[in-house]
Amino acid sequence: MSGSNIIGILPGKYWSTKKDRPIIIGAHWDTVLNSTGFNDNGSGVAILLEVARVLGGATDCFQPDYTLFFVAIDSEEDGSYGSQEFLHKIIVPYYIKQGVGIQVIT
Repeated sequence: MSGSNIIGILPGKYWSTKKDRPIIIGAHWDTVLNSTGFNDNGSGVAILLEVARVLGGATDCFQPDYTLFFVAIDSEEDGSYGSQEFLHKIIVPYYIKQGVGIQVIT
């Protein structure tokens, strides 16, 4: 299986510290066979992109306290592999680096 998650990060005031509590804004961008995909999660992807555009364009006057992850997730239709990959390859290592104990249940 292959796929690609697309990830954007807006570092918060507490980026890379134990105080950071990342906020994940995500939508899946894959679809099922024989579907255009538009009605599957097209609205979620549109909202994800618009929130990223608005907040990302305001960095000169706005910095969130907590880091924002914008994630377009692939392989959701095939067992949520994209979400699991994002958690295990990005989020868990981020928290381990900060020395914060977490538990991921999938």
